Amino acid sequence: MYIEGGRVRVRSRGGLDIAGPLPELRELGGAVRAERAVLDGEIVAFGPDGRVSFSALQERMYVHRPVRVAELTAGSQRR
Repeated sequence: MYIEGGRVRVRSRGGLDIAGPLPELRELGGAVRAERAVLDGEIVAFGPDGRVSFSALQERMYVHRPVRVAELTAGSQRR
């Protein structure tokens, strides 16, 4: 994840831009108190049982329609 001037860019290991399907990550742009930063880590999603779920993450990774992204984002915030 690259943060510059509060803007966030997120790249997958394969170089894909994944910020679009995961708008929650944009909030980190305001949380990091540096003009520029590089964050390295792993993004996880939780299933209904509260455990890390690879399938829950996959469900989000390849969604690009804004309406569907908003639906999935709202659903993840209710958990």
